[in-house]
Amino acid sequence: MLTENSLKGLKTKDKRYFKSAGENLLVCVNTNGIKSFFVYYKDIYTKKRKREKIGEYPKISLATARQEAKNFIDDLNAPKVDFMPAWESFFNTQIKNTSTFYQIAVNRYFEKNYKPIFEFLQLNQIGRIEILNALKPHLQKNHYESAKRCLGILKRFFKYCTTYGYIKNNPVDSIELQNIIKKPPISHFATLTEPGKIKNLLANICECDSSVIVKVCAITGILTALRSLNTRELKWRDIDLKSGVVVIEASKMKNKKEFMLTLPKQLIEILK
Repeated sequence: MLTENSLKGLKTKDKRYFKSAGENLLVCVNTNGIKSFFVYYKDIYTKKRKREKIGEYPKISLATARQEAKNFIDDLNAPKVDFMPAWESFFNTQIKNTSTFYQIAVNRYFEKNYKPIFEFLQLNQIGRIEILNALKPHLQKNHYESAKRCLGILKRFFKYCTTYGYIKNNPVDSIELQNIIKKPPISHFATLTEPGKIKNLLANICECDSSVIVKVCAITGILTALRSLNTRELKWRDIDLKSGVVVIEASKMKNKKEFMLTLPKQLIEILK
């Protein structure tokens, strides 16, 4: 089998030639001295032998080229599964048991980003280029967080596909988001730490022209420090005024665990 040293020692000839490196991998030595790696495979439709360029040496090493060739053959021999039924299976088994808010977010990315690019493709036809095309609306507007969430959902989807043998490798693993879009500087929200200012804020909320529901929701959020979504989705059945606790069911929590919080005395009086 071809080694790194023997690869370096391959000489040029009057015509380009190919040297086997084992495991469906060929090395092409060109007349100008450039050495390129090709994977050698049989087309499943035409049954003809074909070559696909992987890269040039030494930009990629022999070991890397062998792994790339193996991944290519694995994907070629993987089951031919269409994107749409795979996505439907993923959504029904992995997403439907999450919060309504998260389901809406996933559906939004599906309709705007995934479906226009992947709808008529098989899973093994989706690579880095197709994924970057799906991210393009966010990349063009330099929306880092949206691109991050969009890519994160895709990574979870392809992990599901590899788990069930639909594909051999997760194509998202080869994409580093920080290499294609600049991460914005972190800007922290303004905070109130002085008791007097907090007191003024609560007084202003009570005196504003908003409805009672909005006022109580705002005060509840401040006194409990619950996530905004959990505060807005609270129902009376979640609150036990007698015991002085609020219980949020697991399906509404980000970590999918039931959450119990003791209510402050001031909030209990307001809710009563």
